[in-house]
Amino acid sequence: MENLDLKSIFKFYKRSEIWVIHFYDSSTKVKSTFEAEFKTFARVNKDITKVGAIDCKMNEALCEENSIVKGLHTKKQRRLPFTLYFTENFRDEGELYEGKNDWRSMKNAADAKLLNLVVKVTAENYENFLTQN
Repeated sequence: MENLDLKSIFKFYKRSEIWVIHFYDSSTKVKSTFEAEFKTFARVNKDITKVGAIDCKMNEALCEENSIVKGLHTKKQRRLPFTLYFTENFRDEGELYEGKNDWRSMKNAADAKLLNLVVKVTAENYENFLTQN
């Protein structure tokens, strides 16, 4: 898992893979099993998706001024902590993870994003596939 800040966020912006980012506030004393489950998910999924975390207490500018969170904060009043799943498309604003707080459920959600990227190539669509990608 990568701890993202203003110096390292370029890894996310230049993404060519699926990212799962957990946004949290380190100043709150709330500890949950989710933190341990998220770390397990990051370890299990490390070669499949990129997994990051942003401490919004330490990186307020990144969490408030940046478009990856700004739209969700103002439109839907998200409260920390929350987790977003992003496709490889840099225009993707992220999908809120609302599943169970266990690593298997998080992995299933990430795998579902991957399955959306898979294209079944047949004799009928082969030429079209080559020119699109």
